Amino acid sequence: MRFNFDSFEKVIDAIGGVDLCVAETIDDPLYPAFDNYGYDPLHIDKGCQHMAGALALKYARTRHTGTDFDRAKRQQQVILAVRDKVTKQNLLPQLVAQAPALLDELQKSVRTNLSLDQMVQLAKLATQVDPGSIKQATIDENMVVAYNTPTNPPQNVLVPIREKFRGLRDQFFNSVPASPIGTTLPRPPAPRASAWRMERRSTGWRRALAIA
Repeated sequence: MRFNFDSFEKVIDAIGGVDLCVAETIDDPLYPAFDNYGYDPLHIDKGCQHMAGALALKYARTRHTGTDFDRAKRQQQVILAVRDKVTKQNLLPQLVAQAPALLDELQKSVRTNLSLDQMVQLAKLATQVDPGSIKQATIDENMVVAYNTPTNPPQNVLVPIREKFRGLRDQFFNSVPASPIGTTLPRPPAPRASAWRMERRSTGWRRALAIA
């Protein structure tokens, strides 16, 4: 299932917004305007607060304060906040009743091969998951090496430190971590241009949800 920005806002508004705790004040004077090529300056104070869909989207998208790695963590935070809101306030019956009308309104903003019944069943299953059993992980700056490719023009990319990626994978999927994630490993040699790499650029909300 893939959501665009409009559907993301509407889903959060449909549950009455979400409560999020902002770890650091965010001040982004260059946040892009949604409907033109200008800017829509964003300022969010540090602390716990209630956010409607539009502000929650900005909170998840901004990259001016911090790094893309920080942004990935905020995106996971928003997704879990939606789940917590639906679960703790028992909003699922209300949402199920609204599902046909909501899906009809969002049909141009959502792409999925799931039927409405399958989506409802998955939503019910999600509310039954013990929060303590939910695992989440993000790649951070300690797991990659910045590298400029010998291409024309050069590209600034992030090369995975494979040992740390494996450690993250094992910690995420195994009940007992294979190795500490914070272990300091030798810096790998400069990679060839053909090495597996991740580009340091936005690939949009679609990638964000995939990471989350």
